[in-house]
Amino acid sequence: MSEESGIWCAERWLDCILESREVRVKVRKGRVIAKRGRVGDIRVQSGLATAQVSDDSGALYNTRVRMPAFDDDVWEDIVERLQEEVAHSAVLMTGRITEDMMDLFDAAGAELFPYDLQDLTYFCTCSDMSTMCVHAAALHFALADAIGADPFVLLEFRGRTRGWLTEQLKGESLQEILAGSEESGGEGDATEDVQELAKTYWEAGVLPHLAFRMGQRELDGDETLPVVRALGPGPGETPADLIAEALTPVVVISQRQLVDIVERYLDADPGSLDTPDPTVATSMDDVLVAAAYQHGSLTTTFVSDALGVSQSEARRYLRWLVEEGRLVQVGRARGTRYMPTDMANPDEIVVERSEEGASAE
Repeated sequence: MSEESGIWCAERWLDCILESREVRVKVRKGRVIAKRGRVGDIRVQSGLATAQVSDDSGALYNTRVRMPAFDDDVWEDIVERLQEEVAHSAVLMTGRITEDMMDLFDAAGAELFPYDLQDLTYFCTCSDMSTMCVHAAALHFALADAIGADPFVLLEFRGRTRGWLTEQLKGESLQEILAGSEESGGEGDATEDVQELAKTYWEAGVLPHLAFRMGQRELDGDETLPVVRALGPGPGETPADLIAEALTPVVVISQRQLVDIVERYLDADPGSLDTPDPTVATSMDDVLVAAAYQHGSLTTTFVSDALGVSQSEARRYLRWLVEEGRLVQVGRARGTRYMPTDMANPDEIVVERSEEGASAE
């Protein structure tokens, strides 16, 4: 992807918050937080992006931004238009979104970028109840970096993955264009200078499509990778011993974790295989869902006492999980409970809450 295309996408994503005067102070603070690398564990899926954001005090907050994904009919229209405009398809498949493509999306009734803050919904576990807090602003800036590095992050956020789009846009004419581009060397700006790449090659980048955690464990002194060593020097004549030394912790720890997962699966009761394990939860959301499975249901009072937060804040957490489809609400007023979707009686699920029920809960 050309640098110019990436910068344009990132700037376009930021327009909606940079042009909003009512949040300009929070936007400035959020930019600082993002620049300091305090936005981590970024995950992007259809209509939802989540992250963990820390502030100067070291406190960690679960932060999200939502935007409705395009429905199936809209995406079918977009694909049909891309298939008719093979040049646009070829550019998109090289990882670029250009200004010229916006006419195509607009014609399909699909506004790719948010127009203003009304198009987005933010949520954060901090105490700020306004439309956007500083942590949400930081997540917005971090997403701009991710979109600038890979525009498919934005397309996935709006409802379709790279793999799906690639499969839909396959065609003889497109393949001929891409093949011709490879043979001719492509556009001049598609070739990046090796010296420039070397400056940032070893720096960590944003990987929104990957989300994993690996704990540090002790390694036995005799744990090596003899097969890697036997392969000899790597690219650039890197000694095999150095490669094996770097890969050993990753391979050995990954193998141990895989064995642990398999053993837990084999030892588990058949009825509990689909139940979330709170001991391996990586976010507060996962902990709450796991607790709902363990206890059968949750109440705002239970969550408030367990987390040490107000009942109104506990209710916010639970309602968000309901909106995401991970829990459902059963009962009203003081009888309100939140249960895992697959454990609730469909006849008892409350689809719409009344204001009286919300205030009396």
